[in-house]
Amino acid sequence: MSGWRAALVAAVVGGLILGVGAFVTREQPGPPGTATSIDESGASLTCAPAIEPVCRTLAGQLGVPYSAEPVEQGVLIVADGATVVGFDEVATLSSTPVVIGVWTERASVLSARGCEGELDLDCLLGHLGTRWDAIGGRAEWGEIRLGMANPAAGPAELAAWRVVAHPEIAPELTAGLRLRATDEADLLDTLALRGPAATDAVIATEAALVARWDSLLLKRRISFVYPDPGPFIDYVVLASGRKGRELADRLLSPDLSAVLGSLGVRPASGAAPSLHEAMGEPGGRLPELTPAEQEALEKTW
Repeated sequence: MSGWRAALVAAVVGGLILGVGAFVTREQPGPPGTATSIDESGASLTCAPAIEPVCRTLAGQLGVPYSAEPVEQGVLIVADGATVVGFDEVATLSSTPVVIGVWTERASVLSARGCEGELDLDCLLGHLGTRWDAIGGRAEWGEIRLGMANPAAGPAELAAWRVVAHPEIAPELTAGLRLRATDEADLLDTLALRGPAATDAVIATEAALVARWDSLLLKRRISFVYPDPGPFIDYVVLASGRKGRELADRLLSPDLSAVLGSLGVRPASGAAPSLHEAMGEPGGRLPELTPAEQEALEKTW
C-alpha cells in the first residue's frame, strides 16, 4: 500500500487529517484507452484502491488522466469519512452495498443440496468447513471456505466483517476462513488471480467486485447474494482547485449516471438507466455503526 493510501485509511478510521505536501505524483500503467500520464493543464482522477479498475475506465470515458497518487487540481473518490487538507468534499457519488460473492458453480450446488433451494448468508456460514462432496460437489473442491479482509483496513472491510462477526457464529467462522487479506483490494485481486483455488466465497462491496468482473478468472463466474438488511458504503467526491471542481461537476452530472451504473457504481441519486450485468437488487440498509460497535467488531478479527 502506497503512503497516501495508508494515510487515507488512517484518515477514514481515525480522523487523521493529511497535508497536501505529503502527496506524491506517480505514473501508473492502465488498460488500453485509459489516460494515465499527468497532464498539468487539466485535472486528474484518483480513487480508493478497491475501485481503482473502475476509475481507470471512468477516467478514459471522461478523457482525463488517471493518477495513482492524488495531486493538486484533481479529484479523489474515496470512502465517506476521509478528510484531506486541500480537498473539499463536493457530494456523495455512490452508495454500494456489501455482497457475498460465491463461485456460480459452487453456489448452485450449495443452494440445491445444502440450502433447500435458496442460498443465503446463514446457509453459507452454517456449511463452512463442510466437505463439498458431502453435499454433491466435487471432492477436489475440498471444504467450504470463506475469504475476508482485515476490518481494521478501512470502512469497506469493516462493513463486510460486520455481516458475519457476531458471537453466535464465531467458532464456525474462524474455522472456515481460508483467505485473510490485508484489505479489500488485496482480497479481490487474489480472487481474480487465483480463481476458486483462493476461496469458495468472499464478502466485499459490490462496486469492488464488479470492478474486477472482466478479469480472466472472474468473468461471469461469480454469483452475488445480498444480505438483507446489510451494510452500505458511500463513496464521496473530493476536489482540489478550480479544475478539480470542474471535473467533479462532470462526475456528478446526470449524463454520467448511465456510465456509472454500467461500471458497477450505483449513483447515490438512485437514478441509473442501466446497471452492470452482475448487479442485482440489494436489501435494506443497516444503520451506521457506533464507535463502540466499531471497536468491538475490530477486536473479533
